Amino acid sequence: IATEGVLTVGGNATITATTGNIQTAGTLDVTGITDLHGDLDIGGYATITALTGNIKTDGILTVGGNATITGSTGNLEIKGALTSEGNINIGGYATITAASGNIATDGVLTVGGNATITGSTGNVDFGGTTFSAGNLGIGGYATITAATGNIATDGVLTVGGNATITGSTGAIAIGGTTVFDQTSTTTLATTTALTVTKTVERVMGGVGGSHLTSDPQIIAGTDGQIVIIQAVSDTRPVDFVDGAGLNLSAAFEMSQDDTLTLMYDSAAVLWIEIARSNN
Repeated sequence: IATEGVLTVGGNATITATTGNIQTAGTLDVTGITDLHGDLDIGGYATITALTGNIKTDGILTVGGNATITGSTGNLEIKGALTSEGNINIGGYATITAASGNIATDGVLTVGGNATITGSTGNVDFGGTTFSAGNLGIGGYATITAATGNIATDGVLTVGGNATITGSTGAIAIGGTTVFDQTSTTTLATTTALTVTKTVERVMGGVGGSHLTSDPQIIAGTDGQIVIIQAVSDTRPVDFVDGAGLNLSAAFEMSQDDTLTLMYDSAAVLWIEIARSNN
């Protein structure tokens, strides 16, 4: 059918010659390829722009197979929700797994607003460094304040390695009790040098007691390190002498429940006596 006027089909579909517009009250079913040189507007809710190939819709865009977005940048901008029954792969560097909801990325994951992570455990596992511009709250029981770096916790703070506290004052304020870990009992023979591994070192001498002749009597520590030596036997006392790595007010034969508190000075290469208790 060739016409320079308007083609009306059954009163339900109209093709206007001057504009090329097709208006139909029913369904337009095309089994082959449709080539349009102008924009395609569907009910005022969806538009395919001929000049760019962009698709804009106020409804749902459903892709039955794989969806690929290419262009000069390859960017995908979504202002609403993105739902996918399969995995989402971004440039080979980031993957969102459909079965678990896990996000794996070789780059940086940036959340402009609040970030919430939920799941069977609620755990957040970071293999590298974590940066937060705001406060970091953990379960309502621990908070790291961004402005100061302070850590406040209602539970236990455990440090697997060495812990270093620095700042303008370097002060440590403890509102509750202080608990020092203790060693099991170390038996010191007369020629044995004590190696400090914990703040409280529990010791006893050999059979009949030990008058230490080792030099040093205690292996060197870290500058400013504190140790409390606790004797645990009346029948096997330990006798520390002034000298040989120790700066004592006098020799000290230590028996059951006696304690000797020392501080290490790396410049002097000495354990210096702070206090003793002859119990």
